[in-house]
Amino acid sequence: MAEPSTLVDRLKADLYSLQSVVILTAVLVAVPAAMLWMAPSYGFEAGFLLLMLVGVDVPALYDREWPVAYGSAGVVVAWTLVACLLVGVTFVALVVLARAAGLGPLWSASLAFVATWLGSVGGARTLGARLSG
Repeated sequence: MAEPSTLVDRLKADLYSLQSVVILTAVLVAVPAAMLWMAPSYGFEAGFLLLMLVGVDVPALYDREWPVAYGSAGVVVAWTLVACLLVGVTFVALVVLARAAGLGPLWSASLAFVATWLGSVGGARTLGARLSG
């Protein structure tokens, strides 16, 4: 009979999992990106929502929506960096367009957040379905 795993064993398994690599990479990208984005006149709202998209949405996409399980930490880091770049650039572009259209900081950041989040989930599902066959 197999011995039940201890809490320490489960903690080690979680810390060394590829999902933890995705989370760490996304957070390391999200924090400086949000700080830099708050520096211009786009405000706290846009910076905070960029932090949420890159630091929370990207790991959630990998965990819930992406059907391909990679075996290498290097590939997972590369996937995360590309996903962070796509999500970040999409969000920034939408905020800039919304601000140019005359919307205030809260509305432009909120609409860009919702559109980017929905687009990232739809894009991950569509691309993931094509990759998985």
